[in-house]
Amino acid sequence: MITLTEQQAQNIVDRMMNVIPYNVNIMNNKGIIIGSGDKNRLYKLHEGAMEAIGKKVMIEILEGGVDTKPGVNTPILFQNKVIGVIGITGKPEDVRPFVELVRITSELLVTQEYVLFQRKISEQLKDEFLYELIHMKNSYAQDFKERGGALGIDVSLPRVAVILTLMRVAWKK
Repeated sequence: MITLTEQQAQNIVDRMMNVIPYNVNIMNNKGIIIGSGDKNRLYKLHEGAMEAIGKKVMIEILEGGVDTKPGVNTPILFQNKVIGVIGITGKPEDVRPFVELVRITSELLVTQEYVLFQRKISEQLKDEFLYELIHMKNSYAQDFKERGGALGIDVSLPRVAVILTLMRVAWKK
């Protein structure tokens, strides 16, 4: 399962706090603050986040308490699973639009990283397959053919390897 890292969380917080005039917290899927504009709140359990995780909905805190402050907390979803929570401190009616903006931005960044990671894995699998293909001495086993097919490589087609070296030539007048 994809997770939200401390580095991603703090990066999102830092960028958003340059744009919006409220403190932003990002909590992991266990409700622990892993990114915050207020460094004193890092690594503490956030009760509003716990409620948002449990209910999978936006939670508004109208009045602060001992360890809570007024604000809005909303879950960050990836493939319909809660991977974290965005919290913005302030009057709920003031910060509600911002929390949606930060949530959408966070979800897009997580999705983008996931797609890039999947692409990297696919390229690595192709590289490994091609290395195996180049060095294979025996005929192709059925599972090898199937792996090739899954990677979009039909090993039944005849192929020729070509290596090109490009050289830059400087012409003198």
